[in-house]
Amino acid sequence: MIRSLSFLFTFFVVVTCARANDLAVDLAVDLDKEMRRNFRNPDGSCVQCSLGMCGVDQNVPAASTLLWRSRYGPAERGGSGPSRVARYSRERGIKIYNITGSPTFAWMDWATRNGRGAAIGAGRSHFQTLMGHSGRRYYVC
Repeated sequence: MIRSLSFLFTFFVVVTCARANDLAVDLAVDLDKEMRRNFRNPDGSCVQCSLGMCGVDQNVPAASTLLWRSRYGPAERGGSGPSRVARYSRERGIKIYNITGSPTFAWMDWATRNGRGAAIGAGRSHFQTLMGHSGRRYYVC
């Protein structure tokens, strides 16, 4: 199951996935460089890229193929807000928590504590993949 979280970042330390791979960190999502390369964001599809990486990690093909036309539905490209995410998740049968607002840090901690990543909002108009969490440090890609 994918945990989709959306929030406005407050002050804390964020480490990119390239740096996290160099550290001795137990990541909830541990995708190799080759796989992460498949989810680069050339066209404003950061929400789908993040959900797609979570889909690969959790073996949810309906989510991992969001960027491409597949038997689960058409390619989903471009910007997405909560209502669009809810629509295509419902159409593809992807089970998600689509959370917005201030309780997201608790959900982020829960996700990584339970071995799951999360597609998380960064600021007002960007998404990235939460790969892990340790203390006050969050690892994103």
